[in-house]
Amino acid sequence: ASLHPALALRSARRDAQTHIFQYSYTRLLPTVSQVTFGTMRFSYMVKDAVEGLLPGIPQDILFGEPAPVGNHVWEMTRFHARDRTTMKTIFDKAAEFLTSRGATHTVSFTRTSYKSVLTARGFPTKKLGSEVRYGDGRKYCVLETDLTQWGNEKMVDKVSTAISLSS
Repeated sequence: ASLHPALALRSARRDAQTHIFQYSYTRLLPTVSQVTFGTMRFSYMVKDAVEGLLPGIPQDILFGEPAPVGNHVWEMTRFHARDRTTMKTIFDKAAEFLTSRGATHTVSFTRTSYKSVLTARGFPTKKLGSEVRYGDGRKYCVLETDLTQWGNEKMVDKVSTAISLSS
């Protein structure tokens, strides 16, 4: 298997009062990637969790189904945005990058609340498994987001609006 580097999208803004930078970011990784670390072989977060390689994330997050793997599916993890406008912009930029590489879907282990945000943005998103309390105590689940609407006229108008609002 070939090694695919992860792509990180990051945005920074200095808070006017505290002068501290607030970062927004995500990591994109092909689901076909594999990395060897010592004697351990890893792929991507959802698949590794299902295979019991990640303590703290339950193996049954996909109801016992295998994790999606394919050249057209990329994982989008470690997603953090300082506000909704930035979140939309980062996702739109990620979708632009991913579709340019043949991706049709993303899979994410993320907060359940992101489903409604992405769906409202024009990206059909569905839960693939159960909700679990994770990390900060909030509800997380595996989401699959359809990118095939990227590039249609309606979507381009939404993205243009989001980018102009964040500039």
